[in-house]
Amino acid sequence: MAQAVMMSPQEQRQAIGSSWWVWLVWGIGAVLLGILMLTNPVTTALNMTIFIGIWWVVSGIIDVITAIVRRRGPWGWFIFTGILSIIAGAILVSRPIIATVVLASFFYYLMAFMFIFVGLTRMFSGYRNANGIGYKWTWGSLVIGILLFILGLSMLFNAELGDRFFTVVGTFGILAIVAGITSVIFAFQVRSLKA
Repeated sequence: MAQAVMMSPQEQRQAIGSSWWVWLVWGIGAVLLGILMLTNPVTTALNMTIFIGIWWVVSGIIDVITAIVRRRGPWGWFIFTGILSIIAGAILVSRPIIATVVLASFFYYLMAFMFIFVGLTRMFSGYRNANGIGYKWTWGSLVIGILLFILGLSMLFNAELGDRFFTVVGTFGILAIVAGITSVIFAFQVRSLKA
């Protein structure tokens, strides 16, 4: 039986530190993507839809071929999901404008319902344990819950098609920039482990 190779904590830190550049490249890419989403949302969203479609087609083909060749485990299920992936990807690639609008609308309503749910959760469970005995409301959680709830409702009832699209793309753009900056900072923190 092969014995697992154990790394010392120092070797683990050095291994993590040597991959710092992956985090840096990912972070820079995410920041650039976020900037593109904010400055050129329509073209960026269409290109991302086409990219996702191609990705789904390729991964679906790989799933189907792998399932047929290996025939292990739930291989029929892999064939089924692979075919679904191919069909969905083909639809995204062949109808990118309609697919982009549908995806933006889906994510818009998902965000609205998420704000409503999180808002209600924060409003009704916005208490904290006080010294292990009983509960006490925290006003900050209550106020944030009310604001999130109102934001979610306003998104649901004031949703023009253009607003849905730009809200989703803008939100993803901001999230990409924040995630990218965080990744770049993390890359330089991890780089110090290399030494």
